[in-house]
Amino acid sequence: LYADTQLISYLRQAKTGSRFLVILNLTHRPCYFKSPTEEFVGKVEVCSAPELEGSHFGGGYALEGDMGLVVRLADE
Repeated sequence: LYADTQLISYLRQAKTGSRFLVILNLTHRPCYFKSPTEEFVGKVEVCSAPELEGSHFGGGYALEGDMGLVVRLADE
């Protein structure tokens, strides 16, 4: 979806049909993810900050340094 020198984001689809959004902050600095093409909504399944697992994901997202998360996207 998007990549620069600090952040990479991409979509994966499981054989079950579930779609996942993966966002990785590759630096020690905070950054912000906002897709330029579509609005993503779902639930954080896995995160390097475990306290955020299970939380709602919608629109943009502020990531701490070295943070990564996997979001199970809501069915369309």
